[in-house]
Amino acid sequence: MKRIMNFFWKMTTLAGFLTLFSCATAPLVDGYLYPDLYPDLYPDPDQELMLEDPLQSEPVPPVIRVTLLPGNFDSEIPEVPEPDALAKLLAVMRLYSHKTMDLEARSDDWYLIIVDQEFRWAEGRMLNGSDPYSEWEQEHYLPIWDSGSLGLPIWYRDISPQVEQQLQELNQSYGFDPRLRNQHFFDVLYDVPDEDTARTIMVETRFLGLPLSVHPLLVEPLGRVEERINLLAEDHSRVNGFVNELSQVWGYFWRPIAGTLRRSMHSYGIAVDILPRYYGRRFPYWRWALEGGYPRWWTLSAGAFWFPPSQVVDAFEQEGFVWGGRWLAFDTIHFEYRPEIMVFEKPLLEIIPHFPE
Repeated sequence: MKRIMNFFWKMTTLAGFLTLFSCATAPLVDGYLYPDLYPDLYPDPDQELMLEDPLQSEPVPPVIRVTLLPGNFDSEIPEVPEPDALAKLLAVMRLYSHKTMDLEARSDDWYLIIVDQEFRWAEGRMLNGSDPYSEWEQEHYLPIWDSGSLGLPIWYRDISPQVEQQLQELNQSYGFDPRLRNQHFFDVLYDVPDEDTARTIMVETRFLGLPLSVHPLLVEPLGRVEERINLLAEDHSRVNGFVNELSQVWGYFWRPIAGTLRRSMHSYGIAVDILPRYYGRRFPYWRWALEGGYPRWWTLSAGAFWFPPSQVVDAFEQEGFVWGGRWLAFDTIHFEYRPEIMVFEKPLLEIIPHFPE
């Protein structure tokens, strides 16, 4: 009887945490989370992607299975895992509903099961299986989702001495970073475990009149970005000029991120680079600025950087694309489809500007 009472007490504790965290009145219904009963964790899709107008039909909200496992009945439940983990994992499940996913709250961490593959939250690192989270993994593995992906462009930032030291180290190493990400998580999420599979799964499409190869997931959002940009080009001469000056659009390309052992998101076909015919002696990429004789490239004025019109950046971001121009190690031609990051960092995006026109 004591073990049974202990079990129900722990189940009540975890369910209570979910209720308090979400502020929802009915978080669990027969072991499932229903988006209509979870308004705070599951806002309207248009709000999630910050759409100004509904250019796509409303998707049917998926039913999300959440299993609460108490673990060892004879031990106390440890401190609840990272508070925002639940919201982030629910966003991933919602935005990648083409995959069958379950979410389990165990006594030690959150676990996301994609088809038959199990991933442990591990402070956002999404490590394989349920093995103990080691200090080595904590030191050598980066989180799957970068914090600060929606930060200010470098020419808007006040560079602190600490950040300057970080950038100087970036220069000295020429961007070499031996740290890893759990590539298997992306392999499973995008169904792209190797280069041969990638070549098979990619589809040929066009963007602003130019051909490119991308993951099937990108076809519809990229089409909506194109529709937005074409509408903007009718009233904004700078946007129209940008479209007319495009030379190439790159999508799928199997390779590592320069200077790292981590696979580029181009390898999964979920990133695109937009290339103009001429950069006007301005820098779209931090390495090019360094190689161009500017070791303190972060001190250059906005006029030294090439970047698309702000309306173009908005069009991409409103459809779930992260812009490389917001990274400290800037890459202003780069956009990658990571709608979950746009949901995670939406409050930040709403308070920061893009760049001067």
